[in-house]
Amino acid sequence: MISREKLLVSIIGIVFALWSTLDIVFAKGTQNIKMSATFQKQKEQYLIGEPIGVLFTLQNQSDSRVSFYIGTTRDDGFRFSAVAKQKTIQQLNPYNPEGAPVPTIRLEPSEAYKQVVFLNEYLLFELPGTYTVDCAIDIHVLPITDMKKEGIYKISIRDKVTIELYQGSNSEIQDIIKELESKLQSKDRKIRVESARALGSMRVSPVVGPLGRALRNPDGIVQWHVAHALAKIGTPEAIEELANVARSGDLAARETAIDWLGYSGVKTTIPILLNLLEDSCSTIRYAVLRALSNVGDQSCIGEVQKKLDDPDERVRSLASQVLEALMRK
Repeated sequence: MISREKLLVSIIGIVFALWSTLDIVFAKGTQNIKMSATFQKQKEQYLIGEPIGVLFTLQNQSDSRVSFYIGTTRDDGFRFSAVAKQKTIQQLNPYNPEGAPVPTIRLEPSEAYKQVVFLNEYLLFELPGTYTVDCAIDIHVLPITDMKKEGIYKISIRDKVTIELYQGSNSEIQDIIKELESKLQSKDRKIRVESARALGSMRVSPVVGPLGRALRNPDGIVQWHVAHALAKIGTPEAIEELANVARSGDLAARETAIDWLGYSGVKTTIPILLNLLEDSCSTIRYAVLRALSNVGDQSCIGEVQKKLDDPDERVRSLASQVLEALMRK
């Protein structure tokens, strides 16, 4: 069970933390908000190498709607650290591309927001044993009368979970991959998305094939998370799966794959993107320019410059902006 007595809540504003629960009560101006927050592991024991899921739940216990967002365009808002046998575990840099969207979440009274976070994305678990994991998250609450993200105030929540890891066999890991691949076919979008994220957190080559097949899923939200997972893995095989969909397929899937080729930060994506810059579809050329802007490599300047004469006005306009940004690098 999660220890509930060591939750630390800090907030810019007036804060009252009720130690016996994970309740958060605060007020600013005329807005009074009460929420409860928990971090909870999904099971007692995990194999080394399998996705280690922790469920974060935030429930609105106020009488009115609460609007908030988590993280920024550069940071997903979650922070984890771990200790085993008095040794600090190596932290990893979670893959959060600059410019990725940060949606505003709105909770009606009694409604709860839930997100599974995979610790493998943040911490390097190499050995069996018992790990004490410190979990933290920043939540940015929007004033109820202002949806323009002005006057935002921040809540920082901390808690601990204990994780047990044991050494399994390759066949056990393969079974986990197969199970997650089957869940990618679920009728439930949440299950498909969570499975894509779980596979991506494993960062091993056997998950690339299942993710590549799922990238052609007609659901745009699932496509986005699958492409994110492949970009996060970043191996040549993963990049090629993205490239294959970027070259052919339905328009929405192509755009998503191109976006994540740009977000991946892998320089080998540049020739792929430059080839796509000559695509007959103006929507694709526009998406490629957007991706090249995210790559931010000056070797692209010559090809981007050619798009100043593109027949599509939107493409010409974006080419001018991208060119200006690249020349400032």
